Amino acid sequence: SSGINAEYGGVLCGPHSVSMVSVQCETDFVAKNSKFIDLIHQASLAVQASQKNGCIATAEALTFAYNDLKIADLTLDTVGSLAENIQLKSFYCGRLQSENQSYSSYIHRKTPSEHSNFSLGAIGSAVVFEGLGDPAIGKTIAQHVAGCGNLTDLLSQPLLQDESVTVGELCRTNNFKIIDYYRACAIDS
Repeated sequence: SSGINAEYGGVLCGPHSVSMVSVQCETDFVAKNSKFIDLIHQASLAVQASQKNGCIATAEALTFAYNDLKIADLTLDTVGSLAENIQLKSFYCGRLQSENQSYSSYIHRKTPSEHSNFSLGAIGSAVVFEGLGDPAIGKTIAQHVAGCGNLTDLLSQPLLQDESVTVGELCRTNNFKIIDYYRACAIDS
C-alpha cells in the first residue's frame, strides 16, 4: 500500500527550547522501528539547531542538517531502508526568550525511545509560558492542548481535566501566560 495511514509526533526537550516534528507513515508498525525513531529524533535535533522559533515551513525545515545530513536526505535514506512511505509533515520549535519563561510538553500513546529528552507518540503538544509557575500545571495545560481538537480561543475553553475552570483561569491563578503552543496529532480534527 502506498497510502498514508498513521501519523506521529516527536518532541525533543532541550534546556532552552522544545522542538516537534510531525511525520506520516503507512503503518503503526514502523513507528516502533529504531530507524524510524532515529529519523524523527535527528529531525528534531536539526530543528533545534536551526535557531528558528515557531512553526517552520516544511520546505525550509527539510534543508536543515543534522551531522551534515539534510533532513530530506535522512528521510530518503529511512524510506529506502524501511520500504515505507514516510513524509515529514510539520515542524515547530518553541524557544525560551528569557529566564522568566518555561515550557511544557505532552505526548499521548508514547512509543518507547532510547533517546534522552525525546518522546514519540500519536498526539503531541508543546506550550511556551511567561512565568515560572508549577510545572504540574504547565503539564496539565499541555495535556489540554494535546486533547483538544479545536485550539481557537484557547484561554476561554473549559479545561478538559476540570470543566469548572477555563484554561485562562488556570493560567492566571498559577502565574502562567501562554506565549505560544503547538499540537501535532494523528487525526486532524
